[in-house]
Amino acid sequence: MRILIIFVLAASSMQAAVRDSIYRVELVGSMLVQATSYDVAPTSLSATDRFTGSSLMGRAVWRPNHYLGVGVQTGYTTFSAEEFDGQLAVQPTNAYASLRAIPLQLVLSMRAYGIEVGTGIGMYLLESVWRVDGEQRVSSTAGELGVSTWIGYDVKILDRLYLGPEANLHLLSGRGIVALGAGVRLRYDLIRY
Repeated sequence: MRILIIFVLAASSMQAAVRDSIYRVELVGSMLVQATSYDVAPTSLSATDRFTGSSLMGRAVWRPNHYLGVGVQTGYTTFSAEEFDGQLAVQPTNAYASLRAIPLQLVLSMRAYGIEVGTGIGMYLLESVWRVDGEQRVSSTAGELGVSTWIGYDVKILDRLYLGPEANLHLLSGRGIVALGAGVRLRYDLIRY
């Protein structure tokens, strides 16, 4: 009789563990509008050191328990883009300059009560492009270490699908770049066990 009771209790606890799985692999995508500030204007022709841009970010996060998450993050971020009409020495010209980045980061995050707070640290692959009269004249790439952090809230819309707002911050202190963004995030629980 004792063996039967132990077996029934063990089987019922296993069923509860399956329903309330604590291990999961999540995919999170976010689309954000951001404001970027430079310590020094990015070009000698720039009229300002503040720009608006956009950011598309993606994360794969493994959660070994309810709160902690570790993973990787990448995406595509536009820090600045501006046009210079007739400001170059050769007249008339239309010039365009932009600075974009692809972050490649390791991330740590914590989630409780639907609120997730996380940080990522790693490399930003920067691409600077100059176009003059529609033709690309100069393109350069560089790597820079940086940090990103975010806070988001998830609302369950389907069994494994969540939607909510997110705010993030990119900091590249070596270049004097700070970018603050706000937008929407979509989370999908790829694996639960």
